[in-house]
Amino acid sequence: MLSERADAPSMRQVLAGDAVRAQAMLAIGPEGGWTDAEFAGAHAGGFREASLGKLILRTETAVVTALASINYALSE
Repeated sequence: MLSERADAPSMRQVLAGDAVRAQAMLAIGPEGGWTDAEFAGAHAGGFREASLGKLILRTETAVVTALASINYALSE
């Protein structure tokens, strides 16, 4: 679950912290960010919060960046 929160762990930390998986699911929030209720629901559903860095990316740019990171982490 991509997050713009300052305390969110980096995508690198999240991907390095888990055992290698065969698949991943990605949630990219709306313009303006996630609400607290959306964060709570996503966490309850097993999503982990991750940041792509200090810059706030447009949704279409965040998708490409996140997919490239996940593809790299899951590649053999």
